[in-house]
Amino acid sequence: MPETQSWLLYNDMFAATTRALTYTFAADGVYYWFMRSWNASDMSSGWVSRTITIDSVAPVSAVGSLPGSSRGVFGVSWNGTDATSGIASYDVQYRVDGGAWQPWLTATSLTQAAFVGAKPHSYGFRCRATDRAGNVEAWPGSADASTTVNLDPIFVYLPVAARP
Repeated sequence: MPETQSWLLYNDMFAATTRALTYTFAADGVYYWFMRSWNASDMSSGWVSRTITIDSVAPVSAVGSLPGSSRGVFGVSWNGTDATSGIASYDVQYRVDGGAWQPWLTATSLTQAAFVGAKPHSYGFRCRATDRAGNVEAWPGSADASTTVNLDPIFVYLPVAARP
């Protein structure tokens, strides 16, 4: 989808008249605009530059794979890509036993976190990304990854010695 940017061009610094310049960008990308002006006495300004980033495409993200069986606390990771402006944040949701989606992390810059589940439930996870231009990815219709908490936790016993 082309994007249009407009600028006002002044005939000279004392004139009250202006001309408008409109340019339509044909594709997403980073564009550089350079301009220099002259007055009626043929004196020029220094070069002025602007960077213009056009990004109309939403990013793409997904939750990484999970093992089929997990203990009560397990790691969940996600990642995404955006070709133009980069990822600003992620929203991550989970659901228990195929139920309604629940928010877990909102507008986070994290790409991994520990999740606490309960035995004997199944957990599905999905994510969506927002890029720096404000484009928001649609939620996937199903879980990106799932696991079932059905393994007993591991307990580590450490000997305790009394201090004399």
